[in-house]
Amino acid sequence: MGRLESEAKAQYEEDTVFFEAELEAFKAHKEALKSDMQGVAKGKHKDKTLNMEVLKDNLRNLDEPEAPIRKRYRTNDSMIEKLGELLNENPRGILVFRDELIGLLCSWDREDRKQDRSFYLESWNGSEGFTADRIGRGTVDIKNCCLSILGGIQPSKLMGYLQQAKNDVSNDGMIQRFQLLDQLIDNGGFLLEKQVMELDSAIKLWKEYYDMSEQQIKLLNLVYERKIANPSDILILSTNEIVMIGINNQEGLNESKVSFKEINIEWEDYK
Repeated sequence: MGRLESEAKAQYEEDTVFFEAELEAFKAHKEALKSDMQGVAKGKHKDKTLNMEVLKDNLRNLDEPEAPIRKRYRTNDSMIEKLGELLNENPRGILVFRDELIGLLCSWDREDRKQDRSFYLESWNGSEGFTADRIGRGTVDIKNCCLSILGGIQPSKLMGYLQQAKNDVSNDGMIQRFQLLDQLIDNGGFLLEKQVMELDSAIKLWKEYYDMSEQQIKLLNLVYERKIANPSDILILSTNEIVMIGINNQEGLNESKVSFKEINIEWEDYK
């Protein structure tokens, strides 16, 4: 995508050079016609055959060159007003790429950025229009409001942010629109994905998905409560808690260790 952006930028710069030349020619023709119209209106033009109606027609038929539009594929940081302009010029949609998604997510919670969250929510389907009216910018009609978001986030920070989804007022469906990448899902991301649900329903799904024992369910409840209290801290499991996972299956124990580590839950090797 970086190559596409570079190629589009180079093409835009080349088109701008031609546009500026065409624009100057247009301005020159326009000024010449206006000068002729002033001369005819005052009766002082040297060419007595000139007719005001003909000059007006020539002025109306004078085509102003259109400014080139830079084709865009992605942006890293943009206010929603500018995003609206980009989408208006690129109806196929724009990718918002953030190396650290937590910054974008937290910005939507600020009082002065609440409208950003609504805009991103409405852009998820990618098939609806959107009209923005702003003093200064005027009216921007977006025919196809389509945004994609891609970025990285640390599991511990994601877990902390997911707590807002448990609140009926804050749970607007935004976080549920994100999809975890396969690598994270394979390494325990499924736990984070289900955490946005009501706890009892989530545990029921975990039990069926992982074929968990009653001891493992009990451990899950304990871990959940401790992790919710301190989502960004590293949680260390005790020996008794490791036993609850199931020490008879070393392969499963090793897989659990990898999965838990993805969400900052660790333990020493069991002996």
